[in-house]
Amino acid sequence: LKVGLTSLNEQTIEMMLATFIYPLLLQPLLLCDKRFFTAAEELTPTNSAMQPATYPGSTDSKNVNNESTSSATVFTPDLLPAGGLGGEEQLPDPVPAKTAHFAISAMFHILTNRPLLHMLLAALIHPLAPEASAGKTIQIDPQVAYIDPKGRIRIRIDTEGDDDYDFNNHYSMNFGQAGELGTPSSFTESEREDKQCVFVLAPALSSILEGTAQDLSLRTRINPYRKVILSSLAATDGLGSLQALSILSMDAALSKLKGKCASETLFGSRIDPATQDTLLKKESTKKRKSMRSGPKNVTDVVAAMSVGVMNASESKQGAWMLAFNQTAANLLLTTLGVERSALVIAAKLVDRRRRQSGSFLAQLPERLVSLYAKVAAGATPPELDPHQTGMIMDRVYFEPFDTDDHCVVESLSWTKNVQRGTSISSPVGSASSFDDVAHYFYDKLCDLEPFMNGDDAFVRQSLASAYAHCQIDAFSTLIKDAVSTGADVMQYSRSIKANVFGLSVQDTVEDEEGILYAPLSPGFFESLMDEDSSATDVKPKQGDVVELVGRAAFPCVCEVPPADANLFEEGAYVIAEGVTWQSLYLVVYGGCMVLAEPEKGGSGGNGRIISSCRLSRLKVERDVSGAASASPARRMILGYKSFDRRPPGLFVADTKTHPDESQIRFRYSSMDLWFEDENAVDAAFKYLDQKVSKAKSRRGNRIRDMLSKGK
Repeated sequence: LKVGLTSLNEQTIEMMLATFIYPLLLQPLLLCDKRFFTAAEELTPTNSAMQPATYPGSTDSKNVNNESTSSATVFTPDLLPAGGLGGEEQLPDPVPAKTAHFAISAMFHILTNRPLLHMLLAALIHPLAPEASAGKTIQIDPQVAYIDPKGRIRIRIDTEGDDDYDFNNHYSMNFGQAGELGTPSSFTESEREDKQCVFVLAPALSSILEGTAQDLSLRTRINPYRKVILSSLAATDGLGSLQALSILSMDAALSKLKGKCASETLFGSRIDPATQDTLLKKESTKKRKSMRSGPKNVTDVVAAMSVGVMNASESKQGAWMLAFNQTAANLLLTTLGVERSALVIAAKLVDRRRRQSGSFLAQLPERLVSLYAKVAAGATPPELDPHQTGMIMDRVYFEPFDTDDHCVVESLSWTKNVQRGTSISSPVGSASSFDDVAHYFYDKLCDLEPFMNGDDAFVRQSLASAYAHCQIDAFSTLIKDAVSTGADVMQYSRSIKANVFGLSVQDTVEDEEGILYAPLSPGFFESLMDEDSSATDVKPKQGDVVELVGRAAFPCVCEVPPADANLFEEGAYVIAEGVTWQSLYLVVYGGCMVLAEPEKGGSGGNGRIISSCRLSRLKVERDVSGAASASPARRMILGYKSFDRRPPGLFVADTKTHPDESQIRFRYSSMDLWFEDENAVDAAFKYLDQKVSKAKSRRGNRIRDMLSKGK
C-alpha cells in the first residue's frame, strides 16, 4: 500500500476486504452475536438477568432528553449486575471475537493507508452494510493511468493521508466505478479475463460512504457488526467481556480517522433516513428484537460509549469496585469533537453515570463493615451511627493507606481556571496505544488483579472507587462546561491541562503521556477542601478577640518559634535557658481550635487569638514518654496537615516535605503543648480529640450527603 499506485492499492484493498477483514475480523463478531441470541432463547422468560438489556438512551429518547432517573437510587448487590454500574450476565469468554478486536486495533495503530482504514471503519460501525446477495461485480482493466482535462497522461498515485477521502473522484481511488479513464487497454481479448481487476465489496462500501448507490435499500442491509460493536461498548446482550477491547479498538480507529470522515461513518449522515427506515422495517420482521430508527444513530453511538466510561466490577473477594476508563472517556470526547450535536445527550448520560457512582460510593461505610463481618465467620455487621459512617468516609478520602501511599485527594492535581480560580483537577482521558492492547491480554493471561488481594483488599477497593468517582465527576463537569460555553470540548480540556502544569493557554500540546485533565465540580471541590458554607461555621482569625467565659478553656504553655515572636507583645512571654515560652488558653471555637493569650487591659474574660486551625485537619497525640519524668508537666503533640504554604501560628513546618507544585500534597506541621500535670493533659486531650473526631465525621458526612444527593 505504501507504493502509492492507486490501481494496485484498489485491488489490494478489495482483496483484504474479501479474504481478511470480513471472514477473519468481522465474522467472529457476528458469531458472538448469534451465540447470545441462541443462548437467550433457551432461557425461561422469568430469568431476567439474560433478558435483552438496553443501555441508557436506547429504549426511548425521552430517557435521554428528559432525565427521570432518581438521584437517590440505592445500588444493592442485587441491582449492580442487573443494569446499574455493572454488567448483565455474560456469555462464555468469546476468544475469537477478542482476537478479532486485537487485530482491528493493530491495523488502526500500525497501518497508514487512509482509504483502507476508512473502509474498515465503515465495515465495523456504519449504519448500513452491503447486501451479499445483491452485490454488484465490477470487472475492469487496471486503470494505471488517466488522461487529465488538458489531455496529458498521468499516473494514478494516492495522495498523502487525507481523512476526508473522496471515493467519487474519478482520478482517485474509485474501485472501477468510474469506468475507463481514457487510456487504451494493453491486453488482447484473450488476456483480458485473466488480467482484469475484479471489485465487489470495495465499490459497495464506497457507495454507502458516499451515499451515491442507486436503490440503496435493495443493495444494503442494517449493519449487524455495528450492533455487536455498540452492544460491546455498552456491555449489553451478554457482550460485557468485549467492552474493554471494543473501547480500545474504536479509540484506535477514531484517533486515526477524524473530522468529517469519522462523523459520516459513525452516524451515516449521508444516508437518506427513508432508506434506513425501510431497512429497519425489514429487520423488525425478523425473530430478533427491533432495532433503532434512522434519526437515532447519534444517540445510539453516544449512549453506548457513555456506558463504558464508568463501570463496577466484582472482585474475587466479593466486593464491588468502581473503575473509570480514561480510554473510553477519550473515545467519547473524540466522538463529541466530530459531532457537536451530541454534546447535550452526552452531558446528560455521563451525569447520570456520575450520580449512579455517587449513590454507590455513599454506601461505602456500610458495605465495608458488612464485607469485613462476612469475612469474620459470617458475623452480623454492626449498625453504624452517623458519626461512624462520617469517620469512615473521611478516612477514605483523606487518610493514606500506609506510610508509602498518598490519600485519594493527593492523587489529584491543582488547576487554575479563569472562571473558578484555583480548583482541583483529575485525569479524565488518555488516548490508547498498541501497548495498551498488548497489556490487556498480558494482564488477563497472568490473571493480574494488582493491589486488590489480601486482608486489605476491601480498603484498597474502596480507595480505588473513591478516586474513580473523582474522575467521573471531573469528566461530567468538563462536558457540561463545554455545553454551557459552546467551547470545543477537546481544545477546552487541553487548555485545562496546560493550566495544571503552568503552561500558557496557547501551549495546549498534550504531554508525552497524552492525558487530558478536567476540574472537579464546585460542590465536590468545596467538600474536599473542607469548606463548610453553613452560617454556623465560624472561622476565627489571628488577632481576633474571643470570649473565653462559658467555654472550655485549657491553660497550657508552648515554645515560641523565633519566626512567631512578633505575634506577641514585648514582655508577654518568658525566656528561660534560651527558650521562649508563652502561656496560652486552648479553646475550641466553631470548627477551629484556637490558642489565645489573655487580653491585656481587659476583665480577664476575653483572649486574643494567636493561632487558629481547623479541627478536621488536626491530629492529637499524648506523649507517653514523659510518664517517667520527675517533672509533673505533661506534653500533648499536635499535628496539622493542610494545603496552605504557611502553617498556622506557632506550628513548625516539616522541612522534609517538598511538594510538587502541580500535584496536591498535604503540608505537615506540628507543635508541642505543655500542661501542668497528668490530670490537666488528660482532660485537654479527651476534649480536643473528641472535637477533632466530630469535625472529621462532619466533613465525611458532608461528602457522603453530596454523593447520595447527586449534587
